[in-house]
Amino acid sequence: MINFCYKNISRKQYFEDLDKLWQDHLNIKDKYSFISCFAGIGGSSLGYSASGGKELLAIEHDEKSANVFKRNYPDVEVFNDDIKNFNPELWMEENNIKPYDLDILDGSPPCQGFSMLGKKNPNDLRNKLIFEYARIVLAFMPKIFVMENVFGILLKKYDFLINDFKKRLDKSYNIEVFNLNLRHYGLPQDRKRVFFIGIRKDIEYKRSSLLPNRIYGASKIKDLFPYIDKITAHDGFNPIQDNCTIVVASGIYIKLIDGSIRQADQEEIKSIQSFPKEFDIKENEKRLLGNCVPPYFVWKLSNQLKKIIGGKLKR
Repeated sequence: MINFCYKNISRKQYFEDLDKLWQDHLNIKDKYSFISCFAGIGGSSLGYSASGGKELLAIEHDEKSANVFKRNYPDVEVFNDDIKNFNPELWMEENNIKPYDLDILDGSPPCQGFSMLGKKNPNDLRNKLIFEYARIVLAFMPKIFVMENVFGILLKKYDFLINDFKKRLDKSYNIEVFNLNLRHYGLPQDRKRVFFIGIRKDIEYKRSSLLPNRIYGASKIKDLFPYIDKITAHDGFNPIQDNCTIVVASGIYIKLIDGSIRQADQEEIKSIQSFPKEFDIKENEKRLLGNCVPPYFVWKLSNQLKKIIGGKLKR
């Protein structure tokens, strides 16, 4: 069952929401705990934080992404190394945390090996990082895990990987898979993503309660930016669309209503990716925005998931 709200999101509402997201992020975080794997610059982290989550740790290999993360989340510990080198048992011991204590473990493993824009090689070594994520899930045994990736991960050629991933976790978790377009949740771009949401088997829930309401319709970039006619994810010479997916953010071009074409600026890309204006990212770092999970959607999603965290345990 899909839950709808009855109004599309207006430009005014969207930017008011981004302001509220940021203000909620600045509030005290005491409603639940979370850890972010493959954290990037902190898109997911911002969404969880805005819904009351306290981030205990972020794991991010890329140094440039980790530096942006540290600048925006100075109080969060960052493991800036290969996730294969992370020892969850040692970290829990050092931080006085036990298995089953953590509420949410988030993760967005590298998508390049699964992407429809790439070579779609099932044997790409990066694809196996989903098993590193599974290893960390089994160490922490959080109440909920959320793994995000591109929709290409559901291609039949990857079944052997996904089946193996599920097999490692399905003794302890009920795993729900959602193939979504985030424009149906208010994001002003086409962004088709898959979310694997695992609920620990001692926790009661309903599948229909996991996702936020869909909007009645779908957001478009030009709904929120009246001066933009169309947008392309590549360059000014490729076909220009009403919407596109922000991938490599430095390569986004927009066609204005006067017919001129120019490269999207940093603030436009931040807004399309649903980062509030206060989020600190430099002009030479804007390409990193394309790899993020939009915080606006994670904010909505985590507001749903935190209800389950505080719910009943199965007897």
